[in-house]
Amino acid sequence: MIEVELPDGSIAEFPDGTPNDVIKGALQKRFGSPQQQPAAEAQAPKQERLPANDVDAAKAARDDYYSRGIYAGSYNPLGPIAKSIDAFASGAQRAPLFGWDDEAVAGLKSLGGADYAKAQAQEDAKKTAIRQQNPIASTSGELAGGLATGGTIASTGATLAGRSLPVIGRTGGAALEGMVYGGLTGAGEAKPGDRTAGALVGGALGAVTGGLVSKAGDALASRAARKASVASAPSIDDLTNSAQALYQQADQAGIVIKPQTTDRLVNNMTFAAGRPNERLRPNTLGIIEDVQALKGQPLPLQRFHELRQEIGLAMKNAQPQDERALMNVKKVLDGFADNAGQSDVTGNVAGFQTFKDANSVWAKRAKAQKIEDLFDLADVKSSKYSQSGMQNAIRDKASQLYTQIVKGKEKSFTAEEVALIRQLAKGEMTPKVVNWIGKLAPRGVVSLGLGVGAGSALGGPVGAAIPGILGFGAANVADRAAVGGFNALRNAAASGQAPVLRAITNKTVPLIGPLSQTLSTQVQRAR
Repeated sequence: MIEVELPDGSIAEFPDGTPNDVIKGALQKRFGSPQQQPAAEAQAPKQERLPANDVDAAKAARDDYYSRGIYAGSYNPLGPIAKSIDAFASGAQRAPLFGWDDEAVAGLKSLGGADYAKAQAQEDAKKTAIRQQNPIASTSGELAGGLATGGTIASTGATLAGRSLPVIGRTGGAALEGMVYGGLTGAGEAKPGDRTAGALVGGALGAVTGGLVSKAGDALASRAARKASVASAPSIDDLTNSAQALYQQADQAGIVIKPQTTDRLVNNMTFAAGRPNERLRPNTLGIIEDVQALKGQPLPLQRFHELRQEIGLAMKNAQPQDERALMNVKKVLDGFADNAGQSDVTGNVAGFQTFKDANSVWAKRAKAQKIEDLFDLADVKSSKYSQSGMQNAIRDKASQLYTQIVKGKEKSFTAEEVALIRQLAKGEMTPKVVNWIGKLAPRGVVSLGLGVGAGSALGGPVGAAIPGILGFGAANVADRAAVGGFNALRNAAASGQAPVLRAITNKTVPLIGPLSQTLSTQVQRAR
């Protein structure tokens, strides 16, 4: 209520929001003109400064401040622009405090003797007024300030987004990050006495936001990485020609290991093999017998290379104890190739490096060819899977390859490539919901009956076709994703840049904190 003291000392009450002109008219009608009743005139202007509430007062103060011109009584045409800039800047400044800005300012004012509760209410009203008058500029400023804050925090290493945590993985880490940002902001933006509920609501919203944003970013990064791998991957023919050219260049170096160097190499390999044992290490014993036959002889580079190949083949079929011994023998050969000096050989010792480069290219070719052969087999076998088509055929071949890797029979793939093979084997190139909907595709008798039955129950004859259409689309998406994953594996192997699968980072990670904050803020304002 608006209270006005009358000339006779009594109090007149008017409803909140009553215009001043109405108040003046009522007073004049009862007590006469303003000239006759100066006391009433003195009371009426006072009501012009009485707002309906703190938010209206804050709005009025902002309107008044930004509408003033340079001269008294003049109008500032740039006031609305200045007001928007102020809203953006205010939002950016509030972000680092996670919604606790009004409490912080009120706390500082209380140190100077001001009433904390009243100061906090006024600061909260100012913030609300800014948001209501300039919602876009204010929200944009909060996002910008959140990005700056999140970037600063991340630079210290105090972040979970973008990291793969045990059990919960990358998505779980991002969800935890969003929960922290959203929870802090939800509590800060909530009214006193409602902090716990605000933290719970904000934390839940932040967790969902963080998980979804991270998942979307991972999908975009993965897609970009696969495109990059395609652009940088050579063909099988390219790898073959490149390796042959390098082998020819190495041969032209005319490298022959000197006899005295061969003897030293033979002794070192024999020592690395350990005590001969035909029962426990038969493959190693066979290799050492061949090595001993080289004593006192010059060893051409080609024969050196063949010896490495013999050891590699022997390792493939060896028992664990035999394999370890052979690995030690191979390390002696590799170590010599890495550190051979000109005094150890005739010819140009630089040919060793050329030969290593040729072996590296040939290894890429062999691995890429192996993957292409598996894909070809999957393509042939896909017709047997009436329901899941290419996706299941690829999944089957990837599972076989992954089994060989786990058993230690296939060791040429890097950790990043093995992770992708595992994804393919589990059918995780597409979300589970897409795979489930794909089962409704009319590719088989069972799926056709299931789709028609579900659709008829929901929408009669017309609805009977809907599940099949959706299922067919989802199945095609799953097939394309599986093929894309297999191509990414092949291209990473051929390029020798397996990290390309992870090279393009999740660019949405910096948005997790700011979006969680902003969403939490918007919900608290609406509550």
